[in-house]
Amino acid sequence: HRVAWAKGLARRLRGFWGTRLTEENTSREKYLKSVLRELITYLIFLLVLCILSYGMVSSSTYYYTRVMSQLFIETPVSKMEKTNFKTLSTMEDFWKFTEGPLLEGLYWDMWYNNKSVAENRSFIYYENLLLGVPRIRQLKVRNGSCSIPEDLKDEIKECYDVYSVGNEDTAPFGLRNGTAWTYTSEKDMNGSSQWGLIATYSGGGYYQDLSRSREETSALLAILKNNLWLDRGTRATFIDFSVYNANINLFCIIKLLVEFPPTGGVLTSWQFQPVKLIHYLSTFDFFLAACEIVFCLFILYYVVEEILEIHIYSLYYFRSLWNCLDVLIIVVSEIK
Repeated sequence: HRVAWAKGLARRLRGFWGTRLTEENTSREKYLKSVLRELITYLIFLLVLCILSYGMVSSSTYYYTRVMSQLFIETPVSKMEKTNFKTLSTMEDFWKFTEGPLLEGLYWDMWYNNKSVAENRSFIYYENLLLGVPRIRQLKVRNGSCSIPEDLKDEIKECYDVYSVGNEDTAPFGLRNGTAWTYTSEKDMNGSSQWGLIATYSGGGYYQDLSRSREETSALLAILKNNLWLDRGTRATFIDFSVYNANINLFCIIKLLVEFPPTGGVLTSWQFQPVKLIHYLSTFDFFLAACEIVFCLFILYYVVEEILEIHIYSLYYFRSLWNCLDVLIIVVSEIK
């Protein structure tokens, strides 16, 4: 009885994963049933996938990124100039940006009627909580990192090459105290490499954590500027901070990069990354969680199905382009 029960269970399970390739369709009716079952199953899978794909994004993500980029990227450095972050061209422009749009954008401590904000916190646009404190970091290359022709050595005393890890300067400089003037390794900062327009930069460097108040941050920036924190050896400066908007339950990770190539001048790039890190707050969030579980079950279902088909047809299975696409979809879904 146990053997018969096991054989019956195996037959039913095989029927559950039955497809045109795994079943012996001796009649046209059985063949059409298999095709119809596959079609319905795939349509349900596609519906779940669409719900997950479109349910996790919203127009708020676009507008969030837009307003933050307008504030920090498109705001002029002063009322008298049209230069903004996109069009910075000198180190002087960089300091104007930090003292103008960056400082004004980070700290909203006054209402439009010139009354102070009650909370002792920084809410950008009065809605976006500044998490922690912003950080400004730079990477430098050593003097003498490139070769000077013999005929020009009397005229040219200093030479700074393109940034690379081998050319990176790690010696203390300037005031020689604090993290702004002494090098900190990528490991100690828990950092990671970052791509720029010119090079890939390490996660270490000389950094200064700013403050939660406008006055203290302004004083810190003034110390850096007055003591020539940026010099000819500087190849990249990073400004990193994060904000959270409780109205739409979105975080925004902001990275501003200013590169100083060996040719002179400035190249700027930026990244605004809205992220939903706190899940399952609303009814729709729990509905998406249920869809995620169903999606995982579908992936498991299709994995077993493909294993059965490969077991039956061996390498001949991969002669069909559609079969290869099925395997590719499963692999990509498991990676995601």
